[in-house]
Amino acid sequence: MKSKAFTLVETCITLFIFCLIFTIPTINFKDYQNAIKVHNTRRQVKSIIENYSRYAILKNRTYIIQNRPLEHQIRVSYGNEGKVFNLDKDVDVRIPNGNRIKVSDKGHFAPTWISFVCHNKKEVVNVQMMWGRMIDAKD
Repeated sequence: MKSKAFTLVETCITLFIFCLIFTIPTINFKDYQNAIKVHNTRRQVKSIIENYSRYAILKNRTYIIQNRPLEHQIRVSYGNEGKVFNLDKDVDVRIPNGNRIKVSDKGHFAPTWISFVCHNKKEVVNVQMMWGRMIDAKD
C-alpha cells in the first residue's frame, strides 16, 4: 500500500528551504537598520556642531563639544553651563583629540574627523568649516 504523504526527508528539505528564504531578508534588514542608525547619528552630530558654530558667532562665546562615549552623549559646554544630547546607544562615536571639538568665538574649529560604528556598518567623516558653512567630506 502506497502512502500519499510527504516523507520525513522531503519535509525536512522543505522546512530548510523555507527557513533559508525567511532568514536572508532578516539579515539584510538588520544591516539596513544599522546603516540607518549610523546615518541618523552622523546627521545629529553634524547638526549639533553646525548649530553651536553659529551660536558661537552670535553670542561671541567659545564652546566645547565633547563626546562621552560611555554614556552615548554629546555635551556642549560654555564655562559652567552645558547641554547634553543623547545619541543612539548602538552607535559608537569617536572624535580624536580627547573626544572634543573646540569652537572659537568666531565659529571656527580645527578640521577633524569623526567615526561612527554600529556593528558592521562604519562611516568616517572629515569635518571642517568652509566659506562659513560646515562640510562633511566622506573618505
